[in-house]
Amino acid sequence: SAHIKLHYKRHGYTTTITAKRFNNSITDNYLQTTNKEMYWTSEPYYLNVIRWMYHMDKDNNLYNPTAVDGQYKRPFTQQCSANIEWGIKDSMEQKYKTSKRNSENAVFATDKAFSHIAYPIRSGFYFNPCGEYEFTVETVTYKTTRADTKDHKDLVDALINSFRYETDMMFIDKNKNAVNLQNELLPRSGNSYARKSASLTAQDPTGVDGVTMLTVLDRDDEAWRYYKTVEELYHSQHENGDTHKALKEILEGYAESGTAASNQQFKYKEYIKDGQHIYKITERTTVTIRINHQNLRVYTHPHMPNGKYTVKAWLGDIDLSGMSSAYNRLGVYKGLDNLENIEVTVVGSMYNDINR
Repeated sequence: SAHIKLHYKRHGYTTTITAKRFNNSITDNYLQTTNKEMYWTSEPYYLNVIRWMYHMDKDNNLYNPTAVDGQYKRPFTQQCSANIEWGIKDSMEQKYKTSKRNSENAVFATDKAFSHIAYPIRSGFYFNPCGEYEFTVETVTYKTTRADTKDHKDLVDALINSFRYETDMMFIDKNKNAVNLQNELLPRSGNSYARKSASLTAQDPTGVDGVTMLTVLDRDDEAWRYYKTVEELYHSQHENGDTHKALKEILEGYAESGTAASNQQFKYKEYIKDGQHIYKITERTTVTIRINHQNLRVYTHPHMPNGKYTVKAWLGDIDLSGMSSAYNRLGVYKGLDNLENIEVTVVGSMYNDINR
């Protein structure tokens, strides 16, 4: 029978499918870059394959094709990716510049003597945190179901949690205590107070007097913020059926896998068994992070010393190694040390204003 003939012809002949190598890296992975791309190899899926065997009559005609399970399960891997872009939706700079005219977000010192200073203030007046920041992440992954992927969700969550809104300015709480942005008491320093920087984050979003100052808008708030397309990689176990190029790359008997000789010389060709599914899933999420969206008034402490203070939006590093997705082999995804940064200069206190 052909079974014997085919096996005999292949006797002593082995062929190896060289696994395709994919990119595993993060491009532009520096603290200065707002846009980064991640590349990683998908987790392997082991697929059952068959080959067709024939009986042969005395005239060497093949008949009665029979599906026979392949010797090996074939591991499928593919290139996955994530594209991440951060931006400023509504800048502090713009809001505070406007406030110089209308005092909407802060009260600035308008004296001619301070006209060369970007943001001169007198301590004791309100200086409301503000700003709106946004990122979009688009991932491409390969899965055996059509469901939303954990890879995407975990990356979105990690990016949200990497955001920091930080300042070393000094505020006053409702009990007249000197506090930082996170409502922590400031230590006395002489007849004033010592600085203690503090950040608002998605996990700890409350500011002075415990008021929520940071809000996150994601797919739970507006449906348009999440978008997904699913493409199944087609395949057929029939000899005249169609199979996707990415799947031919893992099967014996195809030029795509560098093993066309198996088919040409020994009529050995593998097909993916029906009933197994591989999906290419593209997901995109847009997240907006708002600081003090209601523009609640936050007052600086009247004894905040003169000098320069910083308000900045920045992103912490993300350690991918602790995450469950296959991108955990990429190590540390670097944050961004300056999404937006302004310098506020204290040039006296409200008491100077009152006493003039």
